[in-house]
Amino acid sequence: MPLNLKISFSYFLLILLGFLPFVVLGFFSFPMGDDFNYAVKGNELDMIEISINEYMTWNGRYFSNLLVVLNPIRFNSFFAYRLMPIFWLFTLSICLVYFLKSLFNELSIGKLWLLSFMIILFYTNKLPIISEGLFWFTGAVTYWLGLIFFISYTTVAIRYYRKMYKNEILQRFVLGILLILAMGFNEVASLWLLSAHLFSLFYSNLRSRFWPYIVLCALLFCIVYFAPGNSVRAEYFPIRNEIFNSLKMTFLQMARFTVIWLFSYSSLSIVILFVAFKTELLIYFGGFLEKIRFRYLLFWYLMFLFLSIFPAYWATGILGQHRTVNMSCFVFVVSFIIGFLKIIRSYEFKWFNQNYRKESLILVAFLLIFLSGNHFSAIMDILNGDAGKFYNEMTNRCEKIKNEKGEKIFLDPIEAKPKCLLNYEITSNPESWENFYYNMYFKQKRQIILRK
Repeated sequence: MPLNLKISFSYFLLILLGFLPFVVLGFFSFPMGDDFNYAVKGNELDMIEISINEYMTWNGRYFSNLLVVLNPIRFNSFFAYRLMPIFWLFTLSICLVYFLKSLFNELSIGKLWLLSFMIILFYTNKLPIISEGLFWFTGAVTYWLGLIFFISYTTVAIRYYRKMYKNEILQRFVLGILLILAMGFNEVASLWLLSAHLFSLFYSNLRSRFWPYIVLCALLFCIVYFAPGNSVRAEYFPIRNEIFNSLKMTFLQMARFTVIWLFSYSSLSIVILFVAFKTELLIYFGGFLEKIRFRYLLFWYLMFLFLSIFPAYWATGILGQHRTVNMSCFVFVVSFIIGFLKIIRSYEFKWFNQNYRKESLILVAFLLIFLSGNHFSAIMDILNGDAGKFYNEMTNRCEKIKNEKGEKIFLDPIEAKPKCLLNYEITSNPESWENFYYNMYFKQKRQIILRK
């Protein structure tokens, strides 16, 4: 990324190297929990049965419930499972390229790819729980792919509003299909889309173009929200629907995550990079920044973050997992970049004018990324041997489950605890779901018990 934003192979390579720890770590990952559950369901039931069963007994995610059964381990391919992080990173990159293209049509394809990679680099560094966001198939389908479809719908909506397509009928059809699919991934995506469509009602130009999709979005939200399975799942959480506690904990978590993301080394890296290339960036994005209002930027960030946290506290009384907040992390990264560029556009940074200083600071910026957040954790998981040991222990465990001949199968605890890889450890209770899913997948009738 040289001084005039032309694509430099060395800086492009540096950005791609930022993905290498996650690519390598993916080859040490193992399926867990619901991966086994949905793989078995995919082999035993047809797609319609799966959809109805999940909708009636667990949740209203009518589209992601169909995709989670396509887990590679359903087809006995653990190797393909370990390739999935590469697929998730690449598909999000493509999605972002087209999103950026809809906003900055004059940018070359090389610059679009570069910006896309940079955004994902910061995003993966800050993810609250990367183990469930990138390395766990079930979680990645529901939330990572859900984010991709949310961005895809937003991209097509922008192009539709700007009349960037020649065929209006095809435009409307694609937009409707994407909305139907995006609403069916998870509750967060459906709430985000519903809030955005309701907001458009206050603007006549948006209302006139999007009124069919506003109605469709409201109907789809009702399908997701009023799914019978939501009530069934809620019974597992007796402490729920407490409005004051839910609001209190939501606001505390909003403050917590915002502070963590804001005062991280990767945010400092963004500051250094974008100050260094302020002049070049404003050439391309100055007009766009003029149209953005801080109050709207802050409003939508806080709104999306609130909608990522409050439903969990309302429905279950806890923020049991951070997969929902992973989606808001992406909104933070984009909002932070836009907000920071707006702040610095009127300032001069003469100290950065000399090329060698910029080059040095760029290297410092990338070092800050590699030595912090999920990048540092992933690198350490690999270098300290935790990832390799985890892989060996899990491989031995699976082989023992398949080949054990005793009346009961006693398994040793997994000692390796890599920070970036998911491990739903089994328990000493053979009836627990963690144990039972192993029985289901490996077709093992003997009780599986964790050795104390």
